[in-house]
Amino acid sequence: MNTTGVVAPMFPLGSVLLPHMLLPLNVFEPRYRVMFEELVGELPRPDDQVTSDSEPRFGVALIERGSEIGGGEVRSKVATLATVLGAQLLEDGRWGVVALGGERVRVDEWLEDDPYPRARVRSWPDLDPPDAAAVLAGALPGLRSQHAVLMDLMAQSGVVVDEADGPDWNTEPVKLIWQVALASPLGSLDRYRLLCAPGATERVGLLAKLLEEQSDLLQGRL
Repeated sequence: MNTTGVVAPMFPLGSVLLPHMLLPLNVFEPRYRVMFEELVGELPRPDDQVTSDSEPRFGVALIERGSEIGGGEVRSKVATLATVLGAQLLEDGRWGVVALGGERVRVDEWLEDDPYPRARVRSWPDLDPPDAAAVLAGALPGLRSQHAVLMDLMAQSGVVVDEADGPDWNTEPVKLIWQVALASPLGSLDRYRLLCAPGATERVGLLAKLLEEQSDLLQGRL
């Protein structure tokens, strides 16, 4: 979905939602209960809110300072639109939600929380050079090797590594980069740096650097 200057309901979190990442949510705050009641059709949506023909979407932004609960937090200027895959209203009024990270967006303006956070957002597609396909093809073998080294070091450190949760190396390159990031022990700030990379060619270089740093840290502890 291409978004240009539209209003999206927002769910700020203390972690980063990357494209292709599953996001389970336990929604208990009253303001976010209202948000999901609107998103899944229980209540009317605001007229200016971003909509889809079939699937409700909301934005997920990183909380740079503050708490997830209560409001008043400082929120990031880059976010990810999430598609609701499933939502269930529980007996105690909470919502159980599963969403999937989609396109990244820039936040042009945070609007008043009324009652939940909303923001005016626009699409931020990857900007890559004409030779991006060749650059990625050349970088992926090294990335695969770095990821294998990191997984081996994690196993040596006592971390249970499930290969079934790893990236599918036959996936097309742009999506594969996100899969590798999701399968790696990266913190929220590093994931946010990946989300903010201008395009896939810069993102793959940054990811390789981050994997190397993680490997060096683990190696130093063995």
